[in-house]
Amino acid sequence: MRPLSSRAFNQRRDDIYSRFDRLGRVELQDLGGNTTTRKLVVDVVVPGQVGEHRLPDDARFRYQEWWRLTQLGWIRVRYDYDYFDLRSGGRRGYHLHPLSGSEPMPHVVCVLPDGSGAGRHFEAVEVDLVAAHEEFEAQYADGRSIDCRGLRSID
Repeated sequence: MRPLSSRAFNQRRDDIYSRFDRLGRVELQDLGGNTTTRKLVVDVVVPGQVGEHRLPDDARFRYQEWWRLTQLGWIRVRYDYDYFDLRSGGRRGYHLHPLSGSEPMPHVVCVLPDGSGAGRHFEAVEVDLVAAHEEFEAQYADGRSIDCRGLRSID
């Protein structure tokens, strides 16, 4: 991802909120906007209704990004993009952070409804938040359970 000016970062943040607001209950936090490090946290709960006669929640999407301000602009240095299937159980995520050592490493986390796969990491390439969300939203919309088949373990 290329560096973003402060204005472009804020526009991206606002576009993300608008995109997710149609799905359910959204909570977005932009932490550290006046510093040289910033963390963007987005929680989306579907259907996310509030009140006495609400439908039960089916899915939770939790997206976290860490950014650093450089001379070129804001650079994303880490992320955790996770989909939690609240109906059937399980979790699928794309992460970029160090696993061992100091270099960030893109990887997938995948935990089946029975809990198998917890603590394991699988091979991946870097992804953008919107691309990860489109995959997760399609899986949720199709009613497909979390599936770890075809992933290559890296630990």
